[in-house]
Amino acid sequence: MAGTEVDFKVKAGIVVEGDATLKGGDGAITFPAASSIKIVDDSATALVIEEANTAYQTFHTTNSGEKIQFHKALDIDAVSDFGTNAMTNVNIDSGTIDATTVGSSSQASGAFTTLLATNTAKITATGQSLTTKGKVSVINADEDNPAIETNTQFQVNGPALSGGTGTSMNYAEARIHTDIGNDDVAGTTYNGMGNALVLDQAENIHTGQGIAISKGRDSTGDSWALGREANRGNSGNTDQFTIGYINKPWDDAVGTTGNPLLAAQSVLSIDTSGNILVEKSGATLGFVNNSQTTKIRGSPSASSSEIYTLPPTDGSNGYVLQTNGSGTLSWVAAAGGADGMGTGFTVSATTDTTATTITQGDDLFFAASGGLTAETTADGTVTHGLDINGLTAAVIASGDFIAFSDEDASGDPTRKESIDDVAALFAGAGLTATNAVIAVDADQSGQITAVGTLSSLTVGETSSEGAVDINATTFDVDATGAATIDSVGFAVTSSDTTNIMLAANSSSQTALTIDAANTGAGDALISIGTTAGTAVNIGHGTSEVTFGDNVTITGNLTVNGAQTIIDSTTVVSEDKTFILGLTGGMTDATYARNGTTVTVTSSSHGFSSNEYILVQDAGNSITDDVYQITVSNVNTFTFTSPASGTVSAGATMLHSTNNTTEAIADGAGIYAPGTSLHSLQYDSSNGWTVSDDLEIATGKHISIAGNTTLNATSLSLYGNSTMNANVLTYNTLGGTVVNSSLTGVGALDSGSIASGFGTISTASAITTTDVITGGSLDIDDVLIDGTTIGHTDDTDLITLADGLVTVAGEISVTTLDIGGTNVTSTAGELNLLDGSSAGTIVNSKAVIYSSAGQVKANTVSVDAIAVIDTSTGTAQSWTGGTAYEVASYAFGTFRTAKFVCQISNGTDIDVAEVLVTYKGDPPADDAAVYLTTYAYMSTASSDLGSFDAVKGTTTIDLKFTPAGDGTYSYDIVNTVLVK
Repeated sequence: MAGTEVDFKVKAGIVVEGDATLKGGDGAITFPAASSIKIVDDSATALVIEEANTAYQTFHTTNSGEKIQFHKALDIDAVSDFGTNAMTNVNIDSGTIDATTVGSSSQASGAFTTLLATNTAKITATGQSLTTKGKVSVINADEDNPAIETNTQFQVNGPALSGGTGTSMNYAEARIHTDIGNDDVAGTTYNGMGNALVLDQAENIHTGQGIAISKGRDSTGDSWALGREANRGNSGNTDQFTIGYINKPWDDAVGTTGNPLLAAQSVLSIDTSGNILVEKSGATLGFVNNSQTTKIRGSPSASSSEIYTLPPTDGSNGYVLQTNGSGTLSWVAAAGGADGMGTGFTVSATTDTTATTITQGDDLFFAASGGLTAETTADGTVTHGLDINGLTAAVIASGDFIAFSDEDASGDPTRKESIDDVAALFAGAGLTATNAVIAVDADQSGQITAVGTLSSLTVGETSSEGAVDINATTFDVDATGAATIDSVGFAVTSSDTTNIMLAANSSSQTALTIDAANTGAGDALISIGTTAGTAVNIGHGTSEVTFGDNVTITGNLTVNGAQTIIDSTTVVSEDKTFILGLTGGMTDATYARNGTTVTVTSSSHGFSSNEYILVQDAGNSITDDVYQITVSNVNTFTFTSPASGTVSAGATMLHSTNNTTEAIADGAGIYAPGTSLHSLQYDSSNGWTVSDDLEIATGKHISIAGNTTLNATSLSLYGNSTMNANVLTYNTLGGTVVNSSLTGVGALDSGSIASGFGTISTASAITTTDVITGGSLDIDDVLIDGTTIGHTDDTDLITLADGLVTVAGEISVTTLDIGGTNVTSTAGELNLLDGSSAGTIVNSKAVIYSSAGQVKANTVSVDAIAVIDTSTGTAQSWTGGTAYEVASYAFGTFRTAKFVCQISNGTDIDVAEVLVTYKGDPPADDAAVYLTTYAYMSTASSDLGSFDAVKGTTTIDLKFTPAGDGTYSYDIVNTVLVK
């Protein structure tokens, strides 16, 4: 009997470092599928086929010198097909074929360093093209290698002239010539095109595409361009056709803001809707006829865009254009006939249907009667006039009408109006009109604006006090003034807005002077707006009001300007409260309190529930503070008072008009600019922030909650006013500190913890690199005292001495318990393991093995270099084409692994050896993991699957991908090498 010998399979490639001899005879190397043989690069002897040491053929892969060299005669017994013609018995001298047609009927591809056609180079085959990776230059007869411009890929060079001027000078021309037969044009396959120059790009992104016409060099010259408008800097898609100009050559303009295809250089553009726009301001659109140019130009004073629309048809002959006044034109019939009357027109003396038709040759008579006159001039103009002497005299009475020109109506038409309304119009202020009779109203309050010199004037002596409106350049009232104002005062009252207007004629004049003699305290007084509810405005938003003396403001002062400048040496404020950053100011309100609930009545307050307000001057033990409110309705809200009690409705208070938030308070403070900004500023996250040092004057201190906390010589904490330099000297606690509630300290690197110290409570481990000395240590009933370790009930279970650990009594079931298992061995039995270490077997020491005499371990380490491990799996329900992990190893510990694998589907078995390693530390990805599968053997006609190795999170994973579905089992032996 003999076993079945199978092929040695290598799943990937095989590299043989030395010589290899194949003794298989014919077919020793067989490629069952399309393949290739790859040889080394850049070598003059990359592959040599030889007999003994005689070379027959050499493959040269030297860079720039690649070739296949035959060292023996090349005997081609059959015809070699180069294209469609046999090339036999060919003699090529020095690599040149002269006067020989190559591929005249059937052409193949050819590669040339230089392709030179002295007559014409043609590509005649349908669908073929001339392709170059470099630039294409069409040369002229005088230049073999003309220069190509930097940005140019295709260039046609005109002939160069040695000199001279005149019409004989030549030029460069690139022409796309088409000759389409008449029958072809009439054919159904003709696409309608004669020829086209296409500027194309693959991406559907807006760029400039056009044809440039340039002259000049080195910034001297100019260029025109026409085509798709460029979009520089992705400023927007202006997809329109443009013609542009720049006074720079194209090479200096392209790639800059001066590109003539940009909108800034456009002189004419056409958008996608077909609209044509002459771009330059003041440009004209001209038409030439009979050597004369008619031009259209946009209005330079146009204030908005206008669209003039021409109608699509003129109707018929004799129609003319008219405008509707909004830019739209339409065709209308023109007047016909020699006199332009057409069919004539009608004349009617009244608005009834009776009318007279006037046609050519008829007379139109204009009569004059009733005071009217009529006069016709030579050009046919009829002028009407009114002769007052031709009118009948009569008395104007109430109810009569007069004619007038209505200047407020369009065209100033002539209207009629009753004499009663005219009288009412003329009556004006202080006059009344009744039945066309104007009378003076006895009440002239506010009507008389100027009078002559009055020797006396009494105002307001009746029960109803009068008012005086003085509209004069200067109103001067002093102790000896011409006018006397008695105790009644000077008042202006009106239900409407009333102004007292005084104006100076020049900047040096004073518009209004009000003076009173200072005859004694309280004798002189000027009062403005002293009546309750009177609003007083002084100055304009752009004017400046100056007070030349002391100013006392008994009410609130609200400043709405951007800044308030106080230019004085000392600012004194009797107010005890200074509030920063309060938007909207304060407003009055009333409140009532029931218990701790304060109900505020504030009309249309505008607050929402849970917002905050500042409260002041409430009294009744309601401290000035910020309170969170709950809204009841648009006129009331509540908040909780710090004090309890009952307060009747109607008590007064002040509250802020807007919601106060930390965002509003954030950044408020006091600022003093010097060489830097010094500030006391509120930060909503950190509280009050001081930008500079705080200097406490001699003898002063810092207090917290009424207790002196810090002065120049002592620190008082928690009310301990006796704490002094013995307690805290700069950054050192004094020796008198015997108790402390410190919750955090720096590193303690000196001192000791004396007896009487309480419990040390910490949520973290207490570590030290030094010795802990002292008395006993009791940790959860484990007692360490001197050299003994035990339990609080049995204190000497373990005794420590120099080099010796003594366990009280013999180790027994009641003495040592490890992981819940009692140790029953004696000390002598345990000594059999002395000198052994994990994973090793030491001579004359104990070895634990199974009843079958086997020593079994999950892993076996060999000299700390290699570790042998296993993995196994049974009843694996696998799906074909899915990769399953069958073994792994940690790449943090091991570098290389050798797997001996056995895979079974219950019928057949695959066995293989797989060698795995990786690059990098750790490997970057799956591509950094390398494997080779060799000695692969299968009992089936084809492999059950294939192996692969990939990078996991911390491991290199060996995976098996089954070829089909089924139930599989596997056993893997893995030998890994420590990296």
